[in-house]
Amino acid sequence: MIEPIKGVERHQGGLRIVFHWQGKRYRRAITKSATQKDIKIANDLKKKVEDYKNADQDPLALFNDVYGKHRDFKRLSQEYALYRRGTIEPSTISRYVFGFESFIEIIGNKVVDHINVKDIEKWRYQKMEVDKMTYSGLRPYKSALDNFFDWCVQNDFCRKNPSRLVKMRRVVEADADNNEIFPFDGAEIEKIKKAIMNLDNDFRGNNREQFYNFFMIALTTGMRPGEMIALTWEDVEFKASETHPYGSVNITKSKSACSDVKGPKTKAGIRRHTLTHESRKHFEKQRRLTGLQRSNVFLTQQKGPHHNKPYTTSFSLTNRMWSNTLYRYCPDVKYREFYQCRHTYISNLVANDVPLTIIARQVGHASTRVLLENYVKVFSPQLKDQAERMSEAQKNRI
Repeated sequence: MIEPIKGVERHQGGLRIVFHWQGKRYRRAITKSATQKDIKIANDLKKKVEDYKNADQDPLALFNDVYGKHRDFKRLSQEYALYRRGTIEPSTISRYVFGFESFIEIIGNKVVDHINVKDIEKWRYQKMEVDKMTYSGLRPYKSALDNFFDWCVQNDFCRKNPSRLVKMRRVVEADADNNEIFPFDGAEIEKIKKAIMNLDNDFRGNNREQFYNFFMIALTTGMRPGEMIALTWEDVEFKASETHPYGSVNITKSKSACSDVKGPKTKAGIRRHTLTHESRKHFEKQRRLTGLQRSNVFLTQQKGPHHNKPYTTSFSLTNRMWSNTLYRYCPDVKYREFYQCRHTYISNLVANDVPLTIIARQVGHASTRVLLENYVKVFSPQLKDQAERMSEAQKNRI
């Protein structure tokens, strides 16, 4: 029976090598198990490390050359996602995986011990300065990197956490374009619609037809993303009435047991929304996908281990698929947050002279004050026209 030699230790069910080089103590994990074969491999590697030290050669280079391929970022990030699967929400796992993949696209699949502060800063610069990602949008991915490298340090895959040394800074100017009201015009909407249908059908575990309906319902109803994923088919009334010729949607407090699905964020948000011909058409399309489930209007992917489940967060729709659609397939459309669909809906109603009280009731505002304060750009042509009319009236009377 083979036993570990001096310098080979059992650690968390596996084996690691301990050695000193240039006055520092190093510990390197080798295997996840401790079989006889694993012990033999670890013993042989320990002897090679000592040979390198005796020849005054860097044993770290030997270690990385032989076992570096098992300690690359891609492999370890996948292990970390599996390790955390039972401790955090599935939506958070999906966010972690997406963040890790974007990191590999920019930095490459390096050995984790070779990733330094410059690599993290390069990734941050690419996301915030080039891709124009907001501070709040990037923060979850940065948190995922922080936690991942902490796990690597604890398991001796790297000596220090470079991600913790890079601080996120809130840049108000960079977020300004995404925070202001910047509705989509007709040409941009057509480009986005075509881009969505070009997505891979199972991209990120979502169905592109459902995402298309999600986008169009947001444009034609002005509902908030949290309100949309909280909708059930019981809330959608297709039967016509005198006041609602195309049906209506009852937007109430969320019936979901998940605390992430908030539903209406104010008392005024609890309302009966009148459907139009266009919005009804897209609800009917969505009913063909999820109506038989008699559950939520929007469900997770149509196949797979987590299929036909209510969404716990709108992140995968409003951030992951949305950013992929605009960045990859609509490079000539200026990137804006998905919430701009709501602004587009309100702006269209304002531009077509729909009374403000009706608009406020449709979108869940307690009064018209928010509309007047926040849609100045949309109102400006009308205000100018009204000013000219008042001037003419005064000229005729004074």
